[in-house]
Amino acid sequence: ASASALYAAWRYYKSKRLASPSPPSSKAARKVPGLSELPRSSSMEIIHHCIDRQRQTMWVENDWDATLDKEILTDYVNIRVLKAKELWSLPSSLRAPAFIRWKREDASRGRPEWVVPKGDGQAYPADKPRLLFIHGGAYAWYSPKDYRPITTRLADVLNMPVLVIDYRLVPEHPYPAAIEDAVNACHYIASTGPNGEKPDSKSKGFPFFIMGDSSGGGLVYSAVLRMKESSPGRQLLSECVQGLITFSPWVDLTASQTSFVTKTWDEKTKTGDVQFSYGDPEKDREGTIGMARRYMGNDNIALDELKARSPLFAKDLTGIPPSLVMVGDEELSRDESVELVRALKSSGNEAEILVFPHMWHVWIWNTEGCGGEGARPLNEALAAFIAAAAFCGVQNSGKDSKYLSRFKL
Repeated sequence: ASASALYAAWRYYKSKRLASPSPPSSKAARKVPGLSELPRSSSMEIIHHCIDRQRQTMWVENDWDATLDKEILTDYVNIRVLKAKELWSLPSSLRAPAFIRWKREDASRGRPEWVVPKGDGQAYPADKPRLLFIHGGAYAWYSPKDYRPITTRLADVLNMPVLVIDYRLVPEHPYPAAIEDAVNACHYIASTGPNGEKPDSKSKGFPFFIMGDSSGGGLVYSAVLRMKESSPGRQLLSECVQGLITFSPWVDLTASQTSFVTKTWDEKTKTGDVQFSYGDPEKDREGTIGMARRYMGNDNIALDELKARSPLFAKDLTGIPPSLVMVGDEELSRDESVELVRALKSSGNEAEILVFPHMWHVWIWNTEGCGGEGARPLNEALAAFIAAAAFCGVQNSGKDSKYLSRFKL
């Protein structure tokens, strides 16, 4: 049987939807496709192939990475890893602590990279936005190199340079190291282009979007909230940050939302969170809280303290740039995305959410259909890229990109 049109009405979200309390800002005056306007869904055969592959590799073979996209689009983009001397060119106020160098298993980390679409050799226009991407991994895993299958697609589809930072991870560097590095990266991308160019003296800085997935999505909001606390940060938010895009953002460190019960994995029906659920709500919640405590560097930190450091429960959510949040309907953490958008709207911000039926955590990793025999492209993942491109104001929502031109969308 095939799925109904992908992007049928948002069953859950519609019941929760709030009207925006204020008119959209000029930055947000762009059309974001609703689910019904995006490419039609993959067949349930493709979706079930992905579910089976993920459940097997996550819980049996312990090789979940085997389901992730592998292709790095080097035919379409150039990747330039920044040299240490380029990072030391940062203003002294941003050097320490900054995403410069840190050690893990005797390997040097901390070098960010630019992923830039191949063009006609002309310099990237100073007035065109670029993208800061903050990767996920529970604040403990992954790097810019690991994320190249994602970031090379983004650079091509969005047709803009993408800066990917190698922020400090736990256990070596607990909270708030990652937030400090993300804030520094925001100042860096506003002041330095992909070839080291600087804004002219009359410019307020280069315009940019911020994007992140999972914990990287949570870090997007944590960094914005931190920037609101300083005058330079507030100036950056008002003058340079064009919008925020997150996939499955982890914004509730207490795992307190209802979906931690309703989206627990059910082996009989093959529904619920295929990646992170043990099939037991208590174990699922304990696992997430355990990761949050590891991020804090304190296994005994109280839930009240975790709540106080969760973007979802921030006391002041006013003045947040326009937001697009995308989440899978089958995620344990689905409801925190819904509640985040509710909270942003209630605070007078422009915010939109797309809840993708049948999808799992950060499904944009699976445009190649989760690998293995019989894998076919996952339209839901392609559609998420298109929605991001539309939010960024890309012509024809990025469908003319070299990558998306491969598919009949």
